[in-house]
Amino acid sequence: MPPASRAVSAHVGDLFMGLVPDFRGKGFGERLLRQAVQAADAFGFRRIELGVFATNTAAAALYRKVGFVEEGTKRGAILLDGIYHDEIIMARLNG
Repeated sequence: MPPASRAVSAHVGDLFMGLVPDFRGKGFGERLLRQAVQAADAFGFRRIELGVFATNTAAAALYRKVGFVEEGTKRGAILLDGIYHDEIIMARLNG
């Protein structure tokens, strides 16, 4: 990506996270997410973006709870084990 392209999106952070199955449903994800959002805000990001499997309703609900909104769906965006999956694109704006 050319430097000019980075400059126009320097206010945007991309969030990638996941938990192994043994740690799901115990509050770790929410704590991790809130810490990541707090760090992004402190760093000065005005926008945080993420993608989530359309079938992962628990994760999407958690992201909504913390202030992310759905911006659209990328059809067949993820190929995993020979199966195409839709990806929900979400973002949280600060300020």
